[in-house]
Amino acid sequence: MTGVITARLLAPQGRGELASIIMWPAFLGGLMSMGIPTSLIYQMRNGAAQFDEFVGTALVLGLINGAIAAVIGVIGLPYFLHGYPPHVLYFARWAVLTAPLVTLSVILATTAQAAQNFARFNKFRLLPSVVILTVLLLLAAFRVLTPATAALAYIVSSLPAVVWNGLWVKRVFNLRFDNIPHYAGILLNYGFRVWGMDLIGGIGDQVDRILVVAFLSPRDMGLYVVALSSARLFSIVPASLSSVMTPKIIKLGPELGAPLLVRTARIAFMAMLAAALPLGLLSKYALTFVYGHKFIAAVPVFRVLLAEAVIGGFTWLLVQGFSSLGKPGRATIQQMVGLSASIPLLLILVPRFGINGACFALLGATTLRSVFAIASYKLLFGENLRHFIPRFSDIHWIISQVKGRREPVDEPLS
Repeated sequence: MTGVITARLLAPQGRGELASIIMWPAFLGGLMSMGIPTSLIYQMRNGAAQFDEFVGTALVLGLINGAIAAVIGVIGLPYFLHGYPPHVLYFARWAVLTAPLVTLSVILATTAQAAQNFARFNKFRLLPSVVILTVLLLLAAFRVLTPATAALAYIVSSLPAVVWNGLWVKRVFNLRFDNIPHYAGILLNYGFRVWGMDLIGGIGDQVDRILVVAFLSPRDMGLYVVALSSARLFSIVPASLSSVMTPKIIKLGPELGAPLLVRTARIAFMAMLAAALPLGLLSKYALTFVYGHKFIAAVPVFRVLLAEAVIGGFTWLLVQGFSSLGKPGRATIQQMVGLSASIPLLLILVPRFGINGACFALLGATTLRSVFAIASYKLLFGENLRHFIPRFSDIHWIISQVKGRREPVDEPLS
């Protein structure tokens, strides 16, 4: 809904400027995570008793990392936005100063996830979107919606959720900050091993938009962002599953956790594929109906990105599983494989073919990552190719889960 409002009222040019302003806090904040969110979940679900100390230390580290990300952004943004109007660079620099707020919000959400309080986790994830939507509707009603004012709505959206969830964390955990170096060392010991995955994954997830910003016009950026964000709606499926699966897989361990994760990934793939096929066929009518005829040029791009989103969602579940199963280094290698393919492809295809080149580069890199992930599961956990092929028993298994009957994780291959 927020994407529809900004696309319809700002048109491709304005939507591209908006994306160029608001993308940096989350991107740079994610790069400077140092693996702290994943490490916090791992420590809290792996039997650590000092919840209060770990949460307090993680919050302090999150603020420090966010401040570093903000400084990097203020210094580095002119190199990426040199082709944009001066006001875009001005507002982007102000926006990146909110990176500490972004990193803090991630730690708070992770705390709810690690505690398996998914009701709180869902509310925390929902509140910023509600704030954004409310502010955008008000700006549109008073006819003052511009890329700059819309960016302000996105920038301040996480503040109410941070305050609200911060009060919950303070109430549930007796936060302690008296031995931060000790607990920081524990968090960073595991976090640094995961950080490679977060760092490379964050770059890989955003490098296409960074190069589109650097090489193409704001209008092309607007078309590309609308197509990409529409296709990435399918990430709701793997993201929701991963939020629940991560603490569970850590508890089960590799022997039971790997088969359960593979089964979940193949079911998610079939669900996404079943929804993507009709949407791809009807994309010309769907995109123009939702975003307006000014975005009809995004239809071919959307179809390719739809295929990439289905393969990417399946792969993302498997990659997240590496860390949960105690193999964070493999996740880092997997992300490096994808990034080593995507950057050369993007540098070759984007200047020559524009946004069409960007989407085909993403599809190629994601397919390579998927092949590597499947091969890694065979090597590390004995999950061969047959385990990734959907079967009718998956439907019966889903029904049994819904009805509350818990079947064994292992299953016959016949």
